[in-house]
Amino acid sequence: MGYLEALGHNPQASLEFFGGSTGEDDKALGNFDYLLGEGEDAREWIKTPDRKPIGFDALGHALEAGVLGYAHDDTEPKIPPLDTAAQREARESRLNLLQQVMGAFPSSDEVEEHNGIADSLGRIAAGHIDSLNYSMANFGGAGELAGRDALFRSEENGLRDLGQVQATNFLRVVAGDEDAYDTLSAAQQLYGSSLMAGQGENQAAALNAGMHSMLMHGMLDGARMEAIGSEFADEKEKQDMALQKQANWREFGVGAVVGATVGVASAVMIPAAGAAMIAVPIAYETAGGAAETVMSNHIVDWLKENEFENKVQAIASVDDAKEAGQRNAMVPLNNYMMAEGLSAEERQEIMERARGVYGDGARQTETGAVRGH
Repeated sequence: MGYLEALGHNPQASLEFFGGSTGEDDKALGNFDYLLGEGEDAREWIKTPDRKPIGFDALGHALEAGVLGYAHDDTEPKIPPLDTAAQREARESRLNLLQQVMGAFPSSDEVEEHNGIADSLGRIAAGHIDSLNYSMANFGGAGELAGRDALFRSEENGLRDLGQVQATNFLRVVAGDEDAYDTLSAAQQLYGSSLMAGQGENQAAALNAGMHSMLMHGMLDGARMEAIGSEFADEKEKQDMALQKQANWREFGVGAVVGATVGVASAVMIPAAGAAMIAVPIAYETAGGAAETVMSNHIVDWLKENEFENKVQAIASVDDAKEAGQRNAMVPLNNYMMAEGLSAEERQEIMERARGVYGDGARQTETGAVRGH
């Protein structure tokens, strides 16, 4: 596993490795397929005495470096720039690898079979939360007609349409894991807030951005809620405990993110379960260029230093957890409505819109089909 860990510290070498192959002509086998394929020529992973493969955590680290463009354990990660043609070409290669990763994990079963890789998938998704958002803003193929490219600044940010179906499935699969869900939810809170902020004085565009983020949160929450229900179907006490943990995390995660909606967000620290640091793309420009933030798993220390008070009440049921998720998802929109001084009637209309799109998102990912049911 030493070679894969080494690749996890060398983004360029990792990208080249996963884009390469061994053998010649019709016997050539891509390195990616060798490590993640199921054919007779695919790698046979070492197993523990109880027949569980090992080494997938190292594979995840190598994939992180190749897809994100920085070492998996970088303490000050930076999203690679897009200033030159070569840098944009490298971005395209990373997105190609991202799509390979998405295709390799069509269901939660594959994630479970690759024990130890789920947290890496969460960080990979978080690092490309911008393209995932962009991909989901294309209902019925109407994204271009609805001004999707302008809303997301797709060209200047190097975004790619990963496919709405493919993005939905990947989010569903990744968000089912607790740590990956935590990382991805934090990234979405930050990215969604920045997407609203990036619309400036255009209220209609800002609200559209906020509604889109509500859809994304609905998808993530729906996937995690179903995973908890499936995992603890016959153990109500453990299910309630998992739900409470989810809601508590969401509460203080939002508190940290809300402060990132104004100004340069590069110093904001928010949770990233299972990772020391991860860079999350920001949807708007600052005086110093494209802003980005660093996410840390030392959120508890951060909260204590800032005397943050967690006001979450006990989560006694699935319905309570759902309500907590909905409340947290609304925070950016609520802040916007207060800042803009909107009337009660206007707020009511926005609330009803948000309720609908959040529910739409949850319904897209709440299905047992991807778990082999």
